[in-house]
Amino acid sequence: MLSVCGLSHIDVVQGSGRPLMRPPAECPEIHGDSGLDAKDPSLTFPPCPKEALDTNAFVHMNQVICSSPTPVTIIATAALTNIAILLRAFPDVTKNIEQIVLLGGCIGTGNIGPVMEWNIMIDPEAASIVFNCGLKVVQIPLEVTHTVLVTEEIQNTLTSWNTPFSLLFCSLLRFFEETYSKVFNFQHPPLHDPVAVAYVINPEIFKTDFVHVDIETQSSFSSGQTICDLFRRTG
Repeated sequence: MLSVCGLSHIDVVQGSGRPLMRPPAECPEIHGDSGLDAKDPSLTFPPCPKEALDTNAFVHMNQVICSSPTPVTIIATAALTNIAILLRAFPDVTKNIEQIVLLGGCIGTGNIGPVMEWNIMIDPEAASIVFNCGLKVVQIPLEVTHTVLVTEEIQNTLTSWNTPFSLLFCSLLRFFEETYSKVFNFQHPPLHDPVAVAYVINPEIFKTDFVHVDIETQSSFSSGQTICDLFRRTG
């Protein structure tokens, strides 16, 4: 997602269909077979009112970022494949990027492996490129998003609005609540991606620390781990 001037000008562009060097992966045990399964299967997404632009995501991102009158913040809530391709294909684009805020990684326990989080694990080579690009990178790890829980009170409030969007949104959360309860023993579902957006809107509500983060790409046990040097042993 790009921060662009004017909410009416939000382009839809197709990104990469697979990681840089690895086969595609899915996570049906958490998000269902479609990737966005709802508790009530009768609640579905309406047709998209916009067609995707006939261009590559990284090409379009470069054009939007370079034409912006002010430095751009990139919010990444999935694998970092497209951003890695952007940085490698158009290295000068970094001159107009203020920061990259991403949802991904963990300091300790992961959610797809013992120490790996899904967004980083699915394309660790891309993550390594982004984390080492020299820009300001703000990592929102699982340790933060797992504290942002959608309680029963919040879900009831969403349902009470009784709009097509709120009912679908709550049904998605109900499905997510069941899978997170079965797999991770959570009472309420965490809200991952919006936390990265919240940081950009109001960074003052977060506590941050500046540390070096490496991405494991070689291990057969922990490929995709974000190795966070909290005690600055690497200098």
